[in-house]
Amino acid sequence: MLNFNKLENTQGRDHSMSYLVHSVCILMTLVAVGGVLIGVYSMDCLKRMLVIIFAYNVFMSVTYTIMWKFSAMSSSRTQLVSYVAVSAFKIVTALVVVWIYFRREPDITMRKIFTMTFMVFYLSMLFFNTLYFAKIQREKE
Repeated sequence: MLNFNKLENTQGRDHSMSYLVHSVCILMTLVAVGGVLIGVYSMDCLKRMLVIIFAYNVFMSVTYTIMWKFSAMSSSRTQLVSYVAVSAFKIVTALVVVWIYFRREPDITMRKIFTMTFMVFYLSMLFFNTLYFAKIQREKE
């Protein structure tokens, strides 16, 4: 699925663009799966959810990309601190997004569906981030 071998010869800024491309591809795949589920189960209400979740995750991917660009030339310790700070920011913003959706959506079933869908996207990107940044750290050592 992900070809990390191509990343071995790139440097900091190239890593950031590679990260962005890979993360958007993963997000598009998840949205495509959601689109298929919408078609199969005729759940048009999921369209709005997918747009919200996709927009949030693209925003976070861009945030990680910017963090990576600015910390590319710094030490490993600085990069680790940046990664932890952006991860904390991601957790807080995820809670805010879910809270706002809960305030706007009166239907409890839709809240549950949104939360489960959001969790699938969030955990998928968390898994990808972990693999990607672990690979980058191994390359540096």
